[in-house]
Amino acid sequence: MSTLIPFALDKSTQKIVSIDEVAQGKNCNCICLSCNLDLVASKGEVNVHHFKHKNKDTTEDACEISFERCVFWMCREVFESTDSIALPAYNVFVTDPESDIDVELNVIPEETASFSYSYYKTSIALDQSCTFFVCIDSQKVAITVNFDPDFNSKTPYVIDGEKLAHIIVDLEGSREIFERHNISFRQVVIDLLTNDIANKKWLYHPFEEQVKKSFYDHKLEQAKAYAAKQVELECERLAAIERAIEEQKKEDAKTHAERERERLEAIEAQKIREAQRLQAKNNKVDFSNEDKVKRIGLIECFDSFLLRNNEIKRCSRCHFPQIITLRKCDCCGYSFFESNYFSITPDNLKIILAHESLRAISDQELHNKGLLDLLISTSD
Repeated sequence: MSTLIPFALDKSTQKIVSIDEVAQGKNCNCICLSCNLDLVASKGEVNVHHFKHKNKDTTEDACEISFERCVFWMCREVFESTDSIALPAYNVFVTDPESDIDVELNVIPEETASFSYSYYKTSIALDQSCTFFVCIDSQKVAITVNFDPDFNSKTPYVIDGEKLAHIIVDLEGSREIFERHNISFRQVVIDLLTNDIANKKWLYHPFEEQVKKSFYDHKLEQAKAYAAKQVELECERLAAIERAIEEQKKEDAKTHAERERERLEAIEAQKIREAQRLQAKNNKVDFSNEDKVKRIGLIECFDSFLLRNNEIKRCSRCHFPQIITLRKCDCCGYSFFESNYFSITPDNLKIILAHESLRAISDQELHNKGLLDLLISTSD
């Protein structure tokens, strides 16, 4: 099948024109972009409008012209005549070191960018793809327009060791558009090249290295901040423990001091009571007859101890006689005893102790008045 030529060179203006922009037949005044021979515009009712060589002896097989190469020529003219291009977003995936999950990072947002055209590199007349170089925001970008369905490069475009941003524009569907419609094919190429984004794909951009580095730097800073926070929390925890220990020490010291103070106060109170007791004992005029009767009864009890028990001691508080094995007074519960011991003959000791302890407790007032200072039964 003969090649359908969509574009030609106008001999008058030296501009590339589309088949829909010229007169029919020989009046198109156009030449071939490849071999520079005259063309005619075939604009019939049946076939798709297209250019063909005027000289029948010069076939399209003998000429190196092709549909794709014509489109490349038009692409160059579009790049030379416009200054903006719609670009898709460019995202890359990195692995989050904390969660081990792939995270999508945006490198380039979807945008319509202004550019300045530089040059093209690949020979339009020979290849299935052609790469144009433009400058976008001071960044050199390689734009590969491509008809190769197997083109799947994911690498930067490298020139003299420099990695350039690289984007591919898929023009594979343009032939079908041309063959289905007698339309302004110039506008079709302009739309595919500069306005559409669905047919564009980023292959590489130097910014992705910066984005990845920023991501990992941020993660590193987060990790450092987290570690620092953990250290701070641990220091706070240890400081809280130290404060608790110090508080406990203070509390223990306070408790000990309070106990010591209470002990000393108890000793002092005991001294005061003892002094009051001795004073009351010496001041016998204060003794009532009832007190004296009670005292005589207790003296008789004590005499009973002297007669019936062996090895007894007296409580330092109430002076009630106890067996020497007791640690606390059976009468008042006091734990201090006089240093003097008395030897008596034991006889029914438990019964006597129980009976006389109850009697002594009932007569606590006698102790407070100094009436229980029992040494001998004749003590008055």
